[in-house]
Amino acid sequence: MTLGKFLTVQAFISAAINLSLNAALAVVLFRGIEPVPVWGNPGVALDTLGVAFFLPLLTVWIVAPFAAAERKKGSVEILKDELSRIRWLRLMPKGLFSQSLLIPALTVVFITPVAIGTLHFLKIDSLSNFSFVICKSALATALSFPVSPVVWMSAMKKYL
Repeated sequence: MTLGKFLTVQAFISAAINLSLNAALAVVLFRGIEPVPVWGNPGVALDTLGVAFFLPLLTVWIVAPFAAAERKKGSVEILKDELSRIRWLRLMPKGLFSQSLLIPALTVVFITPVAIGTLHFLKIDSLSNFSFVICKSALATALSFPVSPVVWMSAMKKYL
């Protein structure tokens, strides 16, 4: 299996899990709040910040044992050549604690302003509860595609 195929499969698995979990969380946590304001507590902006931080953090913690299992199966050894050619991967820390800080921080810095800025640019002050559930689920699903591959490659890096 090539690195691209492996990471694509993992990203789609992550997307399916994140879609389901975030839709359920939105329904439970924001039940009875109609409309959901963009600003405030609870609100879309604060929730977006939480998703941007906690989704990558939990992904790092969950993927680490799976990366170790993939190493035992020999997958990391097979992908070693492809992983060693990725230059930016050399900058990623090897330790779980460091990855747990860096990857969520990068997501918060680069994703949150875009997501919240889009709502501000479109002059959206609030969302219906249903629209909020859809937006939260879409954000979590979309985050899976850049976050999951980065986390997987970072986790496998320590076995190279």
